[in-house]
Amino acid sequence: MHRGWIGLWFVMLVFGWAQEEPPRVQDSICFRYQLRPGDSLVYYVVGSDSVLTYETPPLQQRWFLRLIVVCDSVDQQGYFHFRQWIDSVYKQRWYEGRARSLVIDTSSPWEQVVIHFEMNDQGWITAYRYNDTSRRMTSPGGMFLPRLWRAGAYGCWRSYRSWTTERLIEYLPENAYPPPARKYRTVFTARYRKDSLSIPIAKCTFASVVKQQAAVPTKGRSAILEATIHEYGFLIQDTQWFVPRHLYATAQADFTLWFSKKDKLQGTHFTRVNYYLHFARFAPSHKGQRFK
Repeated sequence: MHRGWIGLWFVMLVFGWAQEEPPRVQDSICFRYQLRPGDSLVYYVVGSDSVLTYETPPLQQRWFLRLIVVCDSVDQQGYFHFRQWIDSVYKQRWYEGRARSLVIDTSSPWEQVVIHFEMNDQGWITAYRYNDTSRRMTSPGGMFLPRLWRAGAYGCWRSYRSWTTERLIEYLPENAYPPPARKYRTVFTARYRKDSLSIPIAKCTFASVVKQQAAVPTKGRSAILEATIHEYGFLIQDTQWFVPRHLYATAQADFTLWFSKKDKLQGTHFTRVNYYLHFARFAPSHKGQRFK
């Protein structure tokens, strides 16, 4: 059995076996997403990553991004139509062991690339489109940046009960154009709900095993990037407005970059990221209500 699936079953043993139906009881911890036309969210995205290969010195990167989310409409089926883009970038990168290798970027071709999403209240992205498809681009956070909207963080669960979600095909347009494709299985575990500084919140943890593939541009030629990714993190959701307040995730991607059938580059990419909700302006029609 592939070691990734062995790792997933181990996580399930640690956090509890998945339940088919969430218990709908008074002390449940409940999760879902909710947006209304006119809602505006600003997230600070703080992360770091490192790339290790056999052929190059370790590459280290640190970055700070500002992410904007604006909801435009909600259709009759309850799907949220919103825009998402990065409007501020600060990034440092350097190679370990190389003097004067520090490079600082305060802009990116990805800046102001607007992605339009269609998403349901379970976090499943059902459609997307870019405002700019004129060239290949990658987000400053990289191909393997964990997603803010965690699909499957949904339902009402007792504390420390777990459930699973899986997807046979999913795209990550917020990470690159063309978007990486992936399949995955995730184990969620409900942790607690409480009031934090008069803000009602609920927390869950997640662990994922991901298979990801993408076409990437390289110097003078194209290549195929394949990776097995192990993600772990937690989501703290505002249970009055039903949006993420804080998401932390760490990911280890063991990748192979194929230039041809015989020419390849292998390595490991470590990523750590925090999404912090810095500002929120909710439309008058957004009447957030707590789960009872």
